[in-house]
Amino acid sequence: MVNSTFFKAILVIEFAFAFWLPVVALGMGLFGTPIALFNIFSGLFEWYFVPLMTIGGALGFWGVCQLLAKSLDTEIKLAAKSRLIIYLVCGASALLPVPFLFLDSVVLTIFAVVPYFVTVHLICINRGYFAS
Repeated sequence: MVNSTFFKAILVIEFAFAFWLPVVALGMGLFGTPIALFNIFSGLFEWYFVPLMTIGGALGFWGVCQLLAKSLDTEIKLAAKSRLIIYLVCGASALLPVPFLFLDSVVLTIFAVVPYFVTVHLICINRGYFAS
């Protein structure tokens, strides 16, 4: 695992850099979900993706936060492997439409894809947990 304080600090900075856009999107989703549910019940079914992205994003962010915590402190208990994998898949699925929302801006599209790389990096760091 991660032993040096410097590497732990770099890992936290990497996490913060990668997940600022999904956290903002998750916050907007929390405010937009009641509006989306009202519109869904009013017959505007094109709003269905907002609650799904919010729930999936929250589960995925919880899973990635658990991986980060395990990377920083090996004594922390995580969710069961199968549950953690479900969390990560939900989060990855929730992030799929985000790059298409920002096609106008290359920078925002890149920021929408970066969380995938950081998640893979955290999985590689914690591969011992997934292998056991």
